[in-house]
Amino acid sequence: MSPTTAAEARKHNFAYIIRICCIAALGGILLGYDTAVISGAIGPIREHFGLTPAQTGWAVSSVVLGSIIGA
Repeated sequence: MSPTTAAEARKHNFAYIIRICCIAALGGILLGYDTAVISGAIGPIREHFGLTPAQTGWAVSSVVLGSIIGA
């Protein structure tokens, strides 16, 4: 393999690794965003439906599970 070809291969691999890392980071950002949205909404939901602590936990975990599946 010539030096130019090896350098091009490294450049291509580096760009691929950067893309994969950005996609993985975006997934974490979106999960954190979804969690923050439900934390602000859970108070009014709990009051409106009269949820117990167990039901509140179930509602929050269902939303987080849905965001994971949707992502």
